[in-house]
Formats: sequence, C-alpha cells, structure tokens
Amino acid sequence: MNSEWWLCVVRVVLDWFLVVLLHVAFHLLKEAKVPLSGFFCDDHSIRYPYYDSTIPTKALLGYGYGLPIALVIILEPLAALYRYYVVGAKNVWKTMAVRMYNLITIYMIAIGMTRAATWLFKITTKVNRPHFLDVCQPNITLASCMGFVNEYSCQGTRTNLMSEIK
Repeated sequence: MNSEWWLCVVRVVLDWFLVVLLHVAFHLLKEAKVPLSGFFCDDHSIRYPYYDSTIPTKALLGYGYGLPIALVIILEPLAALYRYYVVGAKNVWKTMAVRMYNLITIYMIAIGMTRAATWLFKITTKVNRPHFLDVCQPNITLASCMGFVNEYSCQGTRTNLMSEIK
C-alpha cells in the first residue's frame, strides 16, 4: 500500500478521534460538580418559574446534527452530477467523497468545539439561571434577606433539574 493511502487513514482516525474527544469533553463538563455561586437577594432576574423545554432535546439534536449532514449528503452528489455532465469534469466522484468527508468532519469538530466551549463558559462564569430560585429553593427567607448570599443549600426536590441552575 502506498504512503498516500496511509496518510489518509491516519487523518481520518485523528479527525474522528478529535470529534469524539470534543463531544466527550462536553459531556464531562456537563456532569462536573460545580459549586453553587452566590446571589443578591434583590435580584429579580433569578425569580422566574421553571418551564419544561417546549422543543425536545432529541429534536434539537436531530436538527442540529442531522439536517446539515443530510443536506451535504443530498447536495454534494447533485453538484457532482452537474460537474460530470454539464462541465465535463473527470474524477468527480472521488472529489465528491473527499468534499463530503471534509464538510461533515469540519462541521462535527465545530459543533463539538462550540458545545464544549459554551458549557465551559457557562460553568466558569457561574451566572445563575432565571429559574434559579424556583429549582434550588435555597434555605433562606428572601423577605428578610439583605445583600449578597453566599452560604446556602438547595432544598429543591427536583434533583434532576439541579444542572439547569448553573
């Protein structure tokens, strides 16, 4: 086998290793135990009620991942057919396969980087979500509260939503 083929294999393996690494990093960051940040008692931006998502996560992931990849898979062969029959280009199918691979891989790397960076910034800035008080239900009385509260514990019973208050 020639060295060019091995370089392609190494590139594919490294590309998809990076894709997997970025997506695993996102999930590890999402599951990380982040200490709760303090809040001001008179902050009205964290007093909104929690509402379930109106769009299911699976639908968002389907559109976010599936739609762009499906468009590449549908449109690249059409572009290759155009180049083959109208332009008269040779070797369009190999070029099409390389273009499809590059587009899909770059997209997967970009979406992995975006998700990981977004979650990293979300947990490092420690800004409480608008529904923080509804989900956390801190063990303080807001009526008699003054200034900044840094020491409290969440009394909320919806433990599955605690990651939503980060």
